[in-house]
Amino acid sequence: MRSVLAVGAHPDDIELGCGGALAAHRAAGHTLTMLVLSDGGNGPGTADRWAEQDAAARVLDAGLVWGGLADCGLVPDAATVTLVEKVINAVGADDFATVQGVVVFATLAILAFNLIVDLLYAWIDPRIRLT
Repeated sequence: MRSVLAVGAHPDDIELGCGGALAAHRAAGHTLTMLVLSDGGNGPGTADRWAEQDAAARVLDAGLVWGGLADCGLVPDAATVTLVEKVINAVGADDFATVQGVVVFATLAILAFNLIVDLLYAWIDPRIRLT
């Protein structure tokens, strides 16, 4: 039996992004764990999103781990990587897709940060134009 770990930044990211794949893994008898890095506290309907995340984990028959990181403050730093590594070790997931997911998440976080900085720089300094 394989152990599958899915990692998402906010509540509902995992099931919206790969819920079908997780359901297929569960149907194949694999153990599922969902790691939600932040509580989504800066988004709308936070309490509803927590309840929906719990319900999604129950529907998928998956374990649910809350990362406890600050919403909108996720950075690809040592603390984030350490958190993901601890969960990987705890659930026994040794799947390449897990590692790939962490790398993709870190890359997207860096890209998003750079985009935001560029947009803010153009907004702050009127001499800069977005074309």
